[in-house]
Amino acid sequence: MTNHSQKLVTISPLSNLRGDFKLPGDKSISHRSAMFAALGTGTSRIRNYSSARDCQSTLDCLEALGVAIKRDAEIITIAGVGLDGLQAPTRLLDVGNSGTTIRLLAGILAGQKFTTEITGDESIQRRPMKRVIEPLQLLGTQIAARDNNFAPLKIQGGNLKGIDYTPPIASAQVKSCVLLAGLFAEGETAVIETTPTRNHTEIMLRECGVPLNIHPTEAGNRISLAGGHPLNALDHSNHNSRHDLGGFCRPFTRYRLYWRCCAVVYSSYGIVGYLALVTRFSFRCEREFTQGGNVLLAHHYVFSDLGHRPGGLDSRYRRPGLHRGRSGV
Repeated sequence: MTNHSQKLVTISPLSNLRGDFKLPGDKSISHRSAMFAALGTGTSRIRNYSSARDCQSTLDCLEALGVAIKRDAEIITIAGVGLDGLQAPTRLLDVGNSGTTIRLLAGILAGQKFTTEITGDESIQRRPMKRVIEPLQLLGTQIAARDNNFAPLKIQGGNLKGIDYTPPIASAQVKSCVLLAGLFAEGETAVIETTPTRNHTEIMLRECGVPLNIHPTEAGNRISLAGGHPLNALDHSNHNSRHDLGGFCRPFTRYRLYWRCCAVVYSSYGIVGYLALVTRFSFRCEREFTQGGNVLLAHHYVFSDLGHRPGGLDSRYRRPGLHRGRSGV
């Protein structure tokens, strides 16, 4: 028997982290950027598009609908086909694991003059789709679904009529789905939002030149648009998908904060609350902006380690139960 000498290796903990890195593109904005670019007139170039598999599924589906897309490391180039330019796919559309893709794309497919079948992986096929099926049917779409609630979905679009719709639950996905379908509908389509959700879709509609009206009512904000208005290419062909600090929160926080604190911050409070906690417990954070014309090109966050460990969250930062729910992306 041969005896091998053993070498003892000592690994010491880090006292600080130092360096620069680029934040990934925001997934929610990337999905919408690709869809609006596809429906626009002209060529859009999207910088910092998310490399996440979900966002690639959106590109895959748009390509199957006849949209020409060039994927480079830094820029995604999409040749918009306009509201009437999508083509019937020759195969089943597969969104993979992307709930945002299937729910938002269902709104676009509802306005097409052809029939489309769309599905996803086993996880997607277990997620409820009734929340988008019901408003699309009210608009005039014919949709067949497993148990009237689950993918695969068979969508026979066209001949939509505008509606006023109040989602029973707060959902940015449902709101976006209805507004996207409204682009193809006759008359006005409106969503009454009783609880505010992220407004990426509204911002992007206006960026594409679609007149969007938002009026407060007793029930909540009424967000409306008239169908048939053409979309411009995104941001004069140089659109920048905003950075996703959320993708950085978990690994960064695990370096300094307890995991329970991280879960609350990441899921409930978003970036503003996260930075507030980071600055309270262990870091100084400064934020700088890089501006290019009217486009925000970059956030630059500078963290300085103050050298002490947190003791936990006090009542001002605790909101039990919020992190258990999701409003959709």
